[in-house]
Formats: sequence, C-alpha cells, structure tokens
Amino acid sequence: MKMDLMDNEIIEYVAESANISKKVIESLDEKEVSRRDAWIASFFESKHLWPDQYLDHLTKIIATIGRYGNTIIVGRGAHYILPPEKVFRVRLVAPLENRIARVMETRKMTRKEAEKYVLKTDNDRQAFIRKY
Repeated sequence: MKMDLMDNEIIEYVAESANISKKVIESLDEKEVSRRDAWIASFFESKHLWPDQYLDHLTKIIATIGRYGNTIIVGRGAHYILPPEKVFRVRLVAPLENRIARVMETRKMTRKEAEKYVLKTDNDRQAFIRKY
C-alpha cells in the first residue's frame, strides 16, 4: 500500500516542535497528568512543557501528517484531531491475554507485572482521551 507508519516518531516530532527533550514528551504522552503534577515537575526540570502545550504541539504534528495523507497514525487521539470525512479509522485491540504475553516477552516482566502494566497503559490512554 506504500503507506507511512507513524507511532513513536510522533513523540520525536513533538519534542522537536516544542524544542524539548524526547524524555519529557514521553512522560506526557497518552498519560493523564494533573496541573499539580506538571507544576511540581517544572521545579525540577530545566525545560518544562505543560500538558496543554503538549496537546497543542501534538495537534499540529498530527494535522500536518494528516494533511499529506497516505499515513497510518497509531494512537495519540488522532481520530479526534483529524476531520472524519478525510480519514479511514480502524481500531485494533488484541485480546488482553495476548497483550500481557507480549509485554512479558518484550519487557522481561512477570505475568503479574505485565498485567499491571497493560491495565495501567489502558487506563492512561482512556484518561488522555477523556481529558483532552
């Protein structure tokens, strides 16, 4: 199909756009961060990005990617950012057991750790969508 795939590259583009480290962006990506948490973190980091600023950069990056088309965008609420009449939306979610097994394998975790990780990631993603 000759389509580009955008997943973690989006974090790199947002970091570049915001002129901030990739690590800071990763800490905000698809996680619910309260204003209080962001305010406290700003004391300990030389460069800080508020969650609303992150969302502004994320929206601009996804809109730019969407404008050029022929790209698969993985997550990050892209289906809420891009105009519905211009995109084809597909949601794929592997069964919980498959996701746990994959995390156990790739992150070398116990089953209990992997299950906790998968459930927390699911909750963080839902919170991100709900909040923004």
